[in-house]
Amino acid sequence: MGTEAQTIIQDRQGAATTPTAPAVAGSNNIPFNPGRNLFHLVNATWGVLLYHLWVPRWLAVSMVGLMTLTLTIIEVLRLTSARRNREFLGHGLVSTIIRPGEAQRISGATFFGWGVLLTLILFQPQAAEAACLVMGFGDSAAALVGTRLGKRQLLGGRTLEGSIAFVGAAFMAVFLFRVMFYPAAPLAWTAAMALAGATCGALLELLSSRLNDNLTVPVVTGALFALMLS
Repeated sequence: MGTEAQTIIQDRQGAATTPTAPAVAGSNNIPFNPGRNLFHLVNATWGVLLYHLWVPRWLAVSMVGLMTLTLTIIEVLRLTSARRNREFLGHGLVSTIIRPGEAQRISGATFFGWGVLLTLILFQPQAAEAACLVMGFGDSAAALVGTRLGKRQLLGGRTLEGSIAFVGAAFMAVFLFRVMFYPAAPLAWTAAMALAGATCGALLELLSSRLNDNLTVPVVTGALFALMLS
């Protein structure tokens, strides 16, 4: 069943991936998946903007908590039934988010939900906003650049080029967001904070093997930002 489920995803992702692509920075030899990275990017962008401008913290925690709980229940249901798993993976939208290697385990999307939820619960809004931007923009940039241009291999199939892209994209996202919405902070401090968080996120993505980086990156960078803002 495992091979069949993976084949379903691979067939549906065929048009969006390149079998001979080099290893992705931020994944273990997985071809670039536009749908998955767009999912990260869009959720990071609109989620952070809504959280900052309109949605109070209690409501954000409630909404993300409900969505994450729903995702977790769906994952448990599909992983405990071969038939349900095949049907679930056969949907086009699902196959753009779940990698072939996740057919028989909890997907990165669910870990992403838990990572964001814990970040919202544990840290002040400014730290949570920055941590989600690091994950959303850094991960997407690492996947794109690591696939297209990655040549220097690092740990776990990541590439130096992808990791540099992670730092650059995450830095710019956090820096520009804070300059726009927290203009009173000294510019040098804003840049230092953004660079520290971006570098931390890239290192976590590089070193996360047992724990999914969708969980570790937002939580640990959130802790770093909270410490820097205290």
